[in-house]
Amino acid sequence: MINGLGTYSSRGFSVPGYSAPLFVNAMDMEEAPERPFESIIQEMLLVPQRRIVTVERWNLIAEMTLKILEDEAFWQRVIKEELGYTKAWRKPIEDLLAYYRVETARRFELIRQDHTFFAYQALKNLVYQASEGIGPGYEYGVPVALPFPRFSAILNDELTDWLEHDSDVRAGRDDLLVWRRVNSLVMGSTSLEFKASFAPLLEYEIPYGLSPKTKSDTLEAIIKHARTIAVIPVLSGLESTATALATQQWILALQAAATTGGVMIIFLSSVALSDVIVRWLKKREIEGNR
Repeated sequence: MINGLGTYSSRGFSVPGYSAPLFVNAMDMEEAPERPFESIIQEMLLVPQRRIVTVERWNLIAEMTLKILEDEAFWQRVIKEELGYTKAWRKPIEDLLAYYRVETARRFELIRQDHTFFAYQALKNLVYQASEGIGPGYEYGVPVALPFPRFSAILNDELTDWLEHDSDVRAGRDDLLVWRRVNSLVMGSTSLEFKASFAPLLEYEIPYGLSPKTKSDTLEAIIKHARTIAVIPVLSGLESTATALATQQWILALQAAATTGGVMIIFLSSVALSDVIVRWLKKREIEGNR
């Protein structure tokens, strides 16, 4: 055991018919860490904290996005003053935009009400996009939301302005860029063929060793009982994941409570992270022996 750490295991699972595997890295701790989850991930993966989007942080910016989408006066002003549509075109455009605003709000609320849906979406799309070589469509942040790119750009500009003038949120343009990347992943979709091939992975047992009574659990159960979920879209500074930068691959991290009251930290990725995590564990061991 290393400074409260129990065991570490790494597994790779293949999805039939698809090229990108799913790597599952699991560590357990006998007691909850004193530092925030984001701080641990930052130290392990050498990424800035602003590139770590927890479900709580996603919700914070999503709530602002919903308020803008629901602002009827704002969008009427956009259509009339900024875009200058003639009176004849104004009503059809308002109706079309209203439909997309409602649909986007519905999808956002679905994710906000169930954090496991956030995790499932991110996990499915991380493997699917890596396998199919699909780059995330995060230019405007809400890829399926609005009927024309111009409307999405206006939404993005308004959201940026809200963030940069809200001292309580402590987020700006760069933070929004990362959120848009994560949002594109969470709001994305996969093929029906992939969903059928991916579903059995959720039933695989993930080993860990907090006690003889809790040696493993299914991936689905771990996600369902996760305390904290984070998506890390960019892995800068890691030699072993250089390919991830070129192919726009992702990582999903979970902090799940075990039945003993201890904590498991799970990294689900389409790139092998074992070298990075083992290096961090060895560093912790050296520091603990000093």
